[in-house]
Amino acid sequence: MSTLESNLFTINCAPEAKAYIYSFSLASQGEIRPRRAKSVIAKLIQNHFSTEIKPHQYLVDGTTLVTSVKLPNCEEGSTFSHEYTSRERVEGSETNERKEVKKTETITIQTYQEMSLNPRNVDTAQRQKLEQVMNRIFSKAMGRSPFEYNRAGAKECWLVRKLSANDAERRSREVDRTLERAEVWRTINPTITMRESEFIMKFVVGHRIISTQRATTLNPRNCTPGEINIRPIYDDNSYVVMGFCEKSWDEPMGPETSETYGEYYTKKFAKEPRFTTDEAWHEARKFVEDGIASGAPIRMIKSFSKRKNSNLSDLYLIAGLCRLADLDTETRSGLNALTSINPSRRHEEHMRCHPLLNKKKDESDSMSPLDVLNAWNISIAQQPRNVETRSLPRPEVLIQGVRNSARVDGFNRELAQLSFRRVAVPKWIWLVQDKRGAQEIIERYSREFQDVCRRFNFEIEDGRPARHNFRDANDAMRVLSTIGTPNELKRVPFLVVIDNDDPCYKSLKAKFSTFGLTSQFMNAAKIGRSRTSPRILASNLLSQTICKIGQYPWITRPLCPASMPQPCLAIGIDVYHGKNSFTQGEDNVRQGQRRSVIGMSAWYIDEQGHLETFNRPVETIARQEVMTHDDTGDHLKQFLLSVLKEFDAKALKSLVIFRDGVAHNQFDEVKTNEIAQIHDVLKAEGMSPNVVFAVVQKRIDEQFIRVGGGRGGGSHDHAPAGTMIVDKAVVESDDEFFLFSMGRALSTNKAVHYHVLENTSPNITLEDVASFAYNASHLYYNWAGPVKVPSMTQAASSMAFMVGETLPHTDREFPLHRGLKFI
Repeated sequence: MSTLESNLFTINCAPEAKAYIYSFSLASQGEIRPRRAKSVIAKLIQNHFSTEIKPHQYLVDGTTLVTSVKLPNCEEGSTFSHEYTSRERVEGSETNERKEVKKTETITIQTYQEMSLNPRNVDTAQRQKLEQVMNRIFSKAMGRSPFEYNRAGAKECWLVRKLSANDAERRSREVDRTLERAEVWRTINPTITMRESEFIMKFVVGHRIISTQRATTLNPRNCTPGEINIRPIYDDNSYVVMGFCEKSWDEPMGPETSETYGEYYTKKFAKEPRFTTDEAWHEARKFVEDGIASGAPIRMIKSFSKRKNSNLSDLYLIAGLCRLADLDTETRSGLNALTSINPSRRHEEHMRCHPLLNKKKDESDSMSPLDVLNAWNISIAQQPRNVETRSLPRPEVLIQGVRNSARVDGFNRELAQLSFRRVAVPKWIWLVQDKRGAQEIIERYSREFQDVCRRFNFEIEDGRPARHNFRDANDAMRVLSTIGTPNELKRVPFLVVIDNDDPCYKSLKAKFSTFGLTSQFMNAAKIGRSRTSPRILASNLLSQTICKIGQYPWITRPLCPASMPQPCLAIGIDVYHGKNSFTQGEDNVRQGQRRSVIGMSAWYIDEQGHLETFNRPVETIARQEVMTHDDTGDHLKQFLLSVLKEFDAKALKSLVIFRDGVAHNQFDEVKTNEIAQIHDVLKAEGMSPNVVFAVVQKRIDEQFIRVGGGRGGGSHDHAPAGTMIVDKAVVESDDEFFLFSMGRALSTNKAVHYHVLENTSPNITLEDVASFAYNASHLYYNWAGPVKVPSMTQAASSMAFMVGETLPHTDREFPLHRGLKFI
């Protein structure tokens, strides 16, 4: 047992804390659209109740007004009038002449309701409504949350590379060097969650990535020095682009004002700083004084509006960034790790701080989070919630053949030294692209591959790998036709050495998948720049090839807890909603659509612990997450029926399903459709195994930090691998838990949230489900050590992603195949 510190804080509501809800009806001489109705109600508040209610004390949603203040003389049936001027076209005018017409709008209060903010006094629908209202008011009042600055760690630099617009740039050494100078701004966004008996506030942490040079070319010498690009990680659609510009101190700030930059900043920094010890403020003031005295140009940051097709932009004094972005000198000096911020010590400062880098001209419109809470008679606890944890035992990793155990955290180093039980294939065919890079790669690694074959007991009946060159996808298929028949080729593994940026890559990948061939693609461009040892790289590639032909390098003991007896079938499910594709519609008009691909991976563990995998990707209706319980969407039912034919289904004792990608509001839909399909199959087959259906959620807001004993002498650290959280301080029901499957570096690890929607055995506890998930996370053979989710779920995600990304055809039917062909 150990204690972790969460990012959840208790919110206390005063007895008088209430929400007043007014529903209006509008009548007018003209048409009233929904957006117009919202502005009319806002105008009503401005004209009649501006002294009683402030902007952060109300929210208008359509024709409904929710406020923390009871409006005087506002009862059911009360009527208010509002006059406005409309410009209308003059009838009969040939020049579109318009005239101003005065009209009257009448606003009538239809219903009035008082609602307590105490969660115990409201029903579920009202709680959801209040939660939505409070968070929208937070967003409206705050504008943007405070920012903190931090040097980028390994994960942050990786995220910058991932956000690069051009695939080719992601693989460029020059771009990697450019992004090594990336910086991170940490955003802390408080959000409110209303549970059945309490209010809680989560401090959701996000990041904004800043690169000192924009990765727009392959050569960093061609980049404009100092140009920066900011994008948030979690929302690609709301990124903000910033760039540098130079201004003169004597230059007017805009076409509508004669005030110069020098006058503005002199007046700005003549005020007292918010904190008396704020060195950043004094540094920015000195920068202004020295700049005006010397006459040197000002280097400023230009921020472009988020809105599309908008020319609006804001300018910020670059030396004032420390004032805008940092809350104190400790933050300004830089943080060693994102988790080194102690939320119990710093959260109150964030709550008192007004939004920074706000585009609003009127600073009075922006409120601190504490101001918003106080206006609603709500207070926040001084300390975050602490949670008790359980430690699950780490499974033993057994290497097939030699049966010796290997340390999980050092597995990738030991993998190249291990030998496996004999695996025999009739041929091993190497298809090498007829390009200089691919030819050089195969020459460099051919000896390593042959050495690895001997150590892995990978026996080729023909003696040596058969090497063939090809120019394009059609040429590769011609080569295959000369090697053997389609049925013969299905028993042969292929190693394809190709540049993934080549146009024929996706076409060749699709052809191999369509014909059900076992292939391992080797990216010549990426491996050519890799610093990984050739021996380790060859070992990894061959181990993946072994997995794809139905053999597995290692297994864990134990895998199934005692309450889940073997034989056991574990299924992972995920849905990938792909990129835009286009189809030719009526009248030859291109119509945009999205491809959604379901990945289903079944792992069968027999009584002796031997493992077999069965996989199938299925293309489904675009943007549809849940598989419906009908003839058009019963993909889970058909998959389960086909898998049960591959072994003695009557002997099956345990069935475990891990479903990824489902939100809270879809749980009922999953129970009605997907779980119902499973029971239909079991009933039709006359089977009665123990059934566990759990939803896996990776994108969560909850964070947990271990206080004290951090790596490198730090005061904070992540929870170790195998940590399970079922504390009622953060878990609402008895059917959910959090689990850390990995032990990773700081700022790179978060727990996974599990919801058990179905459990037919009273002997299977939450800890048993967590133990199975933790043990199964060690079996993803494309990664050394455990992964974040159970391996069957990760395999399903990889399969759905690869099919959705690389296969251009829209065939809905994919055959069931053995082996992990898509890892």
